[in-house]
Amino acid sequence: MKKLLLLLALVASTITLITGCRTMGIEDYPDTKQVSNLITNGNWRVNTFVQSNQVQTNNYNGYLFTFEPTGDVKATSASGITIGQWQSSDVTNRLIITFNNPNAELSKIAKEWIVNEQQPSTLSLINNDAGENYLLKIAQQ
Repeated sequence: MKKLLLLLALVASTITLITGCRTMGIEDYPDTKQVSNLITNGNWRVNTFVQSNQVQTNNYNGYLFTFEPTGDVKATSASGITIGQWQSSDVTNRLIITFNNPNAELSKIAKEWIVNEQQPSTLSLINNDAGENYLLKIAQQ
């Protein structure tokens, strides 16, 4: 009789576990709201750029970044427009930015970034490339 009760309890627990579980999708992770939908809205400017604890934000004064839904990115400054590409992964929380023929400033932004924090009009990105710690915060213009 004890074995029968134990078996029934085990079966009931298994059924409860199976019916109570479901596959989680991207919508179940509110912190990974689609970066691609956010970043393709309007122009962006650099609020903060830090490389190895050295603030270099002033190097990006006057830059505006436009992320197109097609995957193109434009960096516009007084010296012209530089074209590149971007892609994001909402699952891994990554943003990859590349530029065609970047200058020194843009080559520091051309990286694979981890989305550290996301707000409706700001993104905080981090990268530990080659042992250097980078922090990039961008905001909608």
